[in-house]
Amino acid sequence: NNVTSMANCPPTPDGALEKGINTKNEGFHVDNEKCLLDYAANVLKERDLRKKAALTIEAYKLWEENLLPVAPTEYEERKSKSHIAPEYPGRPLNANTLAPGKMKSLGKGRSQASRIAMVHSFAHIESYAIDLSWDIILRFHSKEMPPKVALPKEFYGDWLKVAWDEARHFTMWADRLLELGSEYGTLPVHDGLWQSAMETKENLLDRLAIIHMVHEARGLDVTPKSIAKFNGGGDKKSAALMNEIYIDEITHVEAGVRWFKFLCEKLRIDPIQSFHEIVRKNFRGNLKPPFNTKAREDAGFTEAWYLPLVSKKEGKSRSKTSEEAK
Repeated sequence: NNVTSMANCPPTPDGALEKGINTKNEGFHVDNEKCLLDYAANVLKERDLRKKAALTIEAYKLWEENLLPVAPTEYEERKSKSHIAPEYPGRPLNANTLAPGKMKSLGKGRSQASRIAMVHSFAHIESYAIDLSWDIILRFHSKEMPPKVALPKEFYGDWLKVAWDEARHFTMWADRLLELGSEYGTLPVHDGLWQSAMETKENLLDRLAIIHMVHEARGLDVTPKSIAKFNGGGDKKSAALMNEIYIDEITHVEAGVRWFKFLCEKLRIDPIQSFHEIVRKNFRGNLKPPFNTKAREDAGFTEAWYLPLVSKKEGKSRSKTSEEAK
């Protein structure tokens, strides 16, 4: 048996295993990855972010070659032993994690220090995006998890592709930090994105809506301004990297919208109305313009989804035109 035993672990809360929840932060390690869920468990456990990215890239290559099943044939006997999502993923031991409200401004990109802070921040976001992409695979693979809809193989393929993108993005930013004379871990970080993920860990619809539609779409809104900051500071290389990544991020929002609509169709509920209800329940405050309307539309995320969630006062500014967002 290649799976680490749980014999020495403390008892878990009633129903935790059935829900795919691992109440220990460290996760479980699988010695020899034989399926997608094995990789998910190991990536989420891994503290070394370079290794986390490398494992992801390895898994995607095997998947693309049709050499990696979602789960092994003996899955039912193994699922309670290793395929359990952690409450917190493996992170570098030297990470200086602050509350989101304690983080300093990244600046306007005019100084080397500001540009390093920006690149460090983007590397950090991408490192958590790797974990979030694997977490949605591992945490919600069980049909017992709400909304209790069987997920097709395409679901896992889409989120593995997202994880692969995020692994490449992290590596690109981490390499860029080295070129700028710094490295990941030299500046404080926050785990606000993972906190949001844990607040939506009980229902896949909630997770898709908040993390992969609200938060990821917000990333599309602010990216053009970040590109402009890099260009304004003369850092054409970082600007080019961000523009390359931006194209991928549109497809990530698209994946969120696609699988949210898939679930709503299976449940026979209205997707846009359900999205509004979930955001009002799980997101603090209103959505704030300006919006990158063009990028959102490219992702299938039209104004009908999000404008009703903007306060009337803020709604007057509506959204950016496609020209402003470029």
